[in-house]
Amino acid sequence: MDNERTARRAHRITATCPIKCLKPLLSARAFNPLVHKYDGPRTVGDVVELHQREELTMIRNLGPHRIAEIELVLVLAGLLSEHDHPYGTSERLDSLSAEDGG
Repeated sequence: MDNERTARRAHRITATCPIKCLKPLLSARAFNPLVHKYDGPRTVGDVVELHQREELTMIRNLGPHRIAEIELVLVLAGLLSEHDHPYGTSERLDSLSAEDGG
């Protein structure tokens, strides 16, 4: 039943989606710091901009592993190039992808 509900709600993640669209795709340890950032991102596009400006490291409780997780989701959504890793996390992305069977 849960899989059916999830399948019906699934939609393409775009830059204009509210940040809550990332919640089912990210761990709580990656999602919650994004949401609780003072004057934080409101849309997925805002998260992409934070990434491009290399400001994700400035968010409290977001370390390299969680940033790699966010990058992976943005790459899979087609919002980042798989070669766009200003944090030097491409190796962690590869390991996260392998863990998820990707």
